[in-house]
Amino acid sequence: MVADVLAVVDLGSTDVNFVTQAEQFAHARNARLTVAVAAPVSTLEFSLASASGYPLANELGRYAKEKKTALAGQFATIGRLVHFCCYEGEIVELGKMLSARASVGDLTLIGPPGAYGNRKFRSRILEDLALLSGRPVLAVPPNGVADHFNHIAVGWNGSREAVRALNDALPLLESHARIDIVAVSPGGSPSALDPISEHLRRLGYAPTQHALSGEDATSDLLLRFADQLQAQLLAVGAFAHSRFEEVVLGGVTRDLIEGASVPVLFSH
Repeated sequence: MVADVLAVVDLGSTDVNFVTQAEQFAHARNARLTVAVAAPVSTLEFSLASASGYPLANELGRYAKEKKTALAGQFATIGRLVHFCCYEGEIVELGKMLSARASVGDLTLIGPPGAYGNRKFRSRILEDLALLSGRPVLAVPPNGVADHFNHIAVGWNGSREAVRALNDALPLLESHARIDIVAVSPGGSPSALDPISEHLRRLGYAPTQHALSGEDATSDLLLRFADQLQAQLLAVGAFAHSRFEEVVLGGVTRDLIEGASVPVLFSH
């Protein structure tokens, strides 16, 4: 069951379609939608403004509230109740604040790169939410996301992150949805998928096992596979290799963040 959905936007003006899709997605599940309007600023800009005594935070807060008012008016015209919250500040701090907000919900939606005025913010905040919130994050591609999922693909390698991705995806599925379990390995053997497939069968699903191999990057193989089978969702585990100065996700995860053509659910 999904009861609370969070959608994150920034101060850009190209997110109308994404916000509309987020509302439809939540409405189809009778879930409460909260739109977080974020006003990000780089650490350097924030430091320069602070050093000069310029009240940058106040100005950012004003911009965020103005956008919140505009979005609220948009939904008022169609009679839908949407909740809003505003955050402003350095991107690093925004990641912590938004992750804390996401942790008390069920799912966070992030729009496609083109829906954000600050694409660096989008990438960073998606990474932070996936790794810090303890909740799944759904990256919506430019062509949108289905209101209901009847067919998903799951990238599987037996890791804790893959387990979380699968279990986070199950509440989003329709009953008797099609599930394709995909392993990417040099040998291309599907035998490692037998235990999880057996578990899914006990839950009432009829999973199909696939083993992919090739010279292309794992992310390319997974995306091509999901696209060829017309899956409505690709669920993958989000891996963090280091966190010395900023989040660095595994190569597969980062590729999926930047250029996925299908909705991708990240779990950690």
